[in-house]
Amino acid sequence: MSPKKRPRSREFSRFDDFQGFGDDADLDSRFDDSFDRKPDRKVLRLCGQVARSLGIALAGSCADEILRDLVVVSVVPAPDATRLAVTLRFGGPDAVVDLDDVLERLAGAAGFLRSEIASAIERRKVPQLAFRIEPSQEGQP
Repeated sequence: MSPKKRPRSREFSRFDDFQGFGDDADLDSRFDDSFDRKPDRKVLRLCGQVARSLGIALAGSCADEILRDLVVVSVVPAPDATRLAVTLRFGGPDAVVDLDDVLERLAGAAGFLRSEIASAIERRKVPQLAFRIEPSQEGQP
């Protein structure tokens, strides 16, 4: 036999005058503070491993000549370890290259790059990659 179900109106009426959480401003400030925290050591280690493996994959085993000239500047979590923001810069001679074309080539090679990352890191799921090209600075290699 199944127990009788209580009417929903009775269940909610018990909590109508509950004052345990404080005002909304206090609740909002607690959530805002959580976004300012520094990533933990495991995420930072993952970013370092991804940066090294991307540098090796782009320099050595990438078939595209334009992508071979890219150098990894930084890898940071965006917003967490499931998605990483990769900042790249041209390391070779200054050539006139369309940045949109480079981003399209990176998007096309993203599967290959993720497979190279998967062989280098020990995680069940390989993070998604979001690429950004940093403009090359005058006087820097």
